[in-house]
Amino acid sequence: MARSRAFGTLLVAAGVSDLGDGVTLAAAPLLAASLTTDPRAVGAVAMAATLPWLLFALPSGAVADRADRRWLMVGSDVVRAACLCLLALAVLAGRASIPALAAVFFVTTAAQTLFHNASQAALPMVIDRDRLPRANARFQTVQIVGSELAGPALGGLLFAAAAPVPFAVDAASFAVSAGLLAMLPGRLRPHRDPDAHTTLRADIAEGARWLLSHRVLRTICWVLAAENLVEMAGFAMLVLLARQVLDLGPGGYGLLLTGLAVGGLVGAALAERLHRRLGDAASLVGSTVAMAVAWALLAATVIPVLAGVAVATYGLAAVWWNAVTASFRQAVVPEQLQGRVNSAYRLVTWGAASVGAAAGGLVAAQVGLRALYAGAAILVGLLAVVIRRLLDAAAFTTARQAALVEGGR
Repeated sequence: MARSRAFGTLLVAAGVSDLGDGVTLAAAPLLAASLTTDPRAVGAVAMAATLPWLLFALPSGAVADRADRRWLMVGSDVVRAACLCLLALAVLAGRASIPALAAVFFVTTAAQTLFHNASQAALPMVIDRDRLPRANARFQTVQIVGSELAGPALGGLLFAAAAPVPFAVDAASFAVSAGLLAMLPGRLRPHRDPDAHTTLRADIAEGARWLLSHRVLRTICWVLAAENLVEMAGFAMLVLLARQVLDLGPGGYGLLLTGLAVGGLVGAALAERLHRRLGDAASLVGSTVAMAVAWALLAATVIPVLAGVAVATYGLAAVWWNAVTASFRQAVVPEQLQGRVNSAYRLVTWGAASVGAAAGGLVAAQVGLRALYAGAAILVGLLAVVIRRLLDAAAFTTARQAALVEGGR
């Protein structure tokens, strides 16, 4: 009963904060675009919002394997609530600027590195591992509804009505999430050998070595890093594509982002079935091909509806990929290493996103938006070929069996 209640609390807290995140997801680029039309400046804000994954992912994971994961999540939410509240006040006072935006999102993402490492490591502690695929699908659904469906549409409308409001809403969502997580039942402190007195540096190295030694997870990690680099380059410039090519206003941009959610909801509904029918390797190839198709369509169209179809296709593919890879990672990584391996994984995969954000602005400034999206389609298509050549069904089966043997010792 306690484990069921803990899972439910995690899910509700995630839903509340995801709604706030979705509001800011639409409002932040709109605010940046209202302050500047320079793609490099817009890209700099996106880079600041992802750079902490390069800087803090590894120590955050090590801390998540040492401390009570409940209070790490609560503290992270409190910091993010304070930052978004300050941003809302700055916008209200007319003091918002590109450097201020970059600073706020740098700090909130730094807190996010700790939150996500703690939450990912906490999930296998509140639910049986054979139920992880369904649990991850539920979290994906909640995230999509909040941060990609309801949130962006609401964020665009709120920003058009009063620019400070969406950031105040996001601050409130983090405060509510912190309150819910503070009431989590059960033990969320990882087991550690009482005689082990390792340094933080040694803990970080152990997690990184484990990831690098696991052939399948290592391959997925590097492929996802390349995908995330392309993804952030494309989505950082989406607000400019919406304004300059598709001729959409703030509300239209928010609705365009909801296409990501519509596709994601379809992906969440189908991911488990597709995974069961096709298996791990074919699912990764299929989802990557779908991403390439989405980028190609964004490069070719000037019709908002078709752009929405492209964004929806990408949403479906991304959720399909995430459902497969997150469940695999949680199933094969030992509990005492979850935080550190996840942090090493995110250092590479999410750290690449900061490079993509900067690259997107530079490429768009030099060759234009259409060339940016055409290049994204080609690169992601090549990644599908790489996955097909390096991974097969047997590799995933062997890895899962090895994890079961290791866990039974």
